[in-house]
Amino acid sequence: MTTRTIAPSDIEAGLTDQQRSPASWPVGLLGGGADPFTTLELMKSFNAVLGMARRAFDVDGAGILLAGEGSAISAVASGSRSGRAEALQVEHHEGPALQAVHGRQPVLSGELRLDGRWRSWAPRAAELGFRSVLSLPLTDGNPFGAITLYSLHPSFFSGLSLAPGLALAHQASISISATAAHSLSDIGGITAASPQRRHHHGVRS
Repeated sequence: MTTRTIAPSDIEAGLTDQQRSPASWPVGLLGGGADPFTTLELMKSFNAVLGMARRAFDVDGAGILLAGEGSAISAVASGSRSGRAEALQVEHHEGPALQAVHGRQPVLSGELRLDGRWRSWAPRAAELGFRSVLSLPLTDGNPFGAITLYSLHPSFFSGLSLAPGLALAHQASISISATAAHSLSDIGGITAASPQRRHHHGVRS
């Protein structure tokens, strides 16, 4: 695999090819009180992070999951398969993204078909074609979510220095938190406003 240095400007410019309408975002994601402009800016921020991740790490999919206050939501994904994998984490209450949030550190799996940590999620993600994953926590002092990188190849992330991934997660956290800050007291308010676990994913294949 190939990686390249990630700069803050990349996060601002790295939008994915398609962006969903603000109307498609779950109301709970923004607490029901954000204006349309804020919704659009958050969507751009999420998609910029995913676009940058796919280019920097040459992965087959990526997704962002937000979690906090006993609630989790699959916010956005780069394609239908990664979107389904993200949604399955929410449905089964397990997976690398949730583990990354709770453990406050990166989570790696080199072969999902053999990984026993997520007995419900891992085999279903493998059925989607994914063989290895890397989840990186997003934090503004406290973890509020994770970005997960998906590969169709086993051991894709094995031997990879975590430095580029941690740099991506750091810049993503700054971008998302800054976008949300002007209308939300803190990023935890995004998920705290949603009493039930919900999911939504992208549609680009």
